[in-house]
Amino acid sequence: MTAQTDIEVTTDPGRVNDALRKATVRWPNLEVLDMGRHFLGHPEWHTGDGVHFNEAGSTELATFVRAAIDAPPSPDRVLSTVP
Repeated sequence: MTAQTDIEVTTDPGRVNDALRKATVRWPNLEVLDMGRHFLGHPEWHTGDGVHFNEAGSTELATFVRAAIDAPPSPDRVLSTVP
């Protein structure tokens, strides 16, 4: 999260994802988790707005991130699924 105010903001998810993937080249210890793919098709993990996580979704997010932390480094540094 950031509290900066003088930053460029985009609402284009493709552009954001591309920037994250490029960042793995600049910072070799960075791995990107594909949360979109993991959470897609699971409305039971979201509140009625379809964006924010409910309690079950928050638990799933914590499990997803914990599994990524515990997993060996991914060869391509962009994890679409967590082993």
